[in-house]
Amino acid sequence: MVLDPTDLIGGTVVQLVLVLGAATTTLYLFGRVILRKRRKAEFDRVARNRIEIEAIADRLIERHAEALSWHSVDIDMFIDNTVKSALSEEQLSCWSEYVTENIYVKTKVRVDALAIERDNQSAREEESRIVSNIVRNISNIIDRHLDVLARKKLTLIVKDDYGLIRKNAWIPEIEYFISNVIMPALKSQEQARWSEKWNRFVSESIDRKVDAHAESRFQNFQIDMDPWAFEQHCKAVLVRLGWHAETTKATGDQGADIVANRNGRRIVIQCKKYTGAIGNDAVQQVQAARGYYGAHDAFVVSNSSFTKSAQQLAAVLDVKLLQHSDMTRTFADKVVPKHDGAAGL
Repeated sequence: MVLDPTDLIGGTVVQLVLVLGAATTTLYLFGRVILRKRRKAEFDRVARNRIEIEAIADRLIERHAEALSWHSVDIDMFIDNTVKSALSEEQLSCWSEYVTENIYVKTKVRVDALAIERDNQSAREEESRIVSNIVRNISNIIDRHLDVLARKKLTLIVKDDYGLIRKNAWIPEIEYFISNVIMPALKSQEQARWSEKWNRFVSESIDRKVDAHAESRFQNFQIDMDPWAFEQHCKAVLVRLGWHAETTKATGDQGADIVANRNGRRIVIQCKKYTGAIGNDAVQQVQAARGYYGAHDAFVVSNSSFTKSAQQLAAVLDVKLLQHSDMTRTFADKVVPKHDGAAGL
């Protein structure tokens, strides 16, 4: 068989084409691998630098946020003049609009948060100042009217026939005091913050202050006491000495200003704050009260002297006449009547 030269050449060309095709494919694939590696390396470089940029920007935002919140500084200017100036050339080469937008948003959020926090703090401080003013004003107003409030409370709070404390008349008095004395004295912004809790606060403050005032005000005799205050003084002395003492109603007292009990003994007292001598009327009234209240002993206590007639009548009726200064000595020990049974029982 004789080979045709043309066939030989054709076969060589085909083989050469196949080899060249394979080589081209190999080079193409190798090029893609190299390109992929370069892209990955670039991506990693950019990512690494952007992380560093973010960290630097975060520190700068935190450092300058307070100043930015106080001053009208353009955030873009802050980014250009402060953040970018802190970056290296390599980091700057990785800058993009995405980085700008991200840092802008972070800065804006932090600055706005500080401004809101500062506004809230200012609002809290203003609210605290107003509340403090309300408390101080209420306290001052109550202090100016303590004598009247003490008189009102001690007069309006009574014990009923069942031995229960009734505050029916005292509670409306507090409400009247709040509406007509305290509220008009407050500023409009203080009035605007008034609520039910302030009513409770005032009520508790009045009770606390009045009780403390009454305790100190009536413990010691004062020459300028009026008859009502003198009664409260006599009651305070008895309470201090361990007696359970109650003042009677101003009307219908049946001749006794104070009814007191201790260790099963009951006494009635007529309190007389006079400038002149005390006559028979006081003795007769307290004697009647002894029978009405079933008391063991009857007393007339005064800052003044007693007429000779009153002394004679008291001796016959076994009514004891005392100076207010003798109360502690007389009532410190249990009062023992001359007989076992209570008068009128």
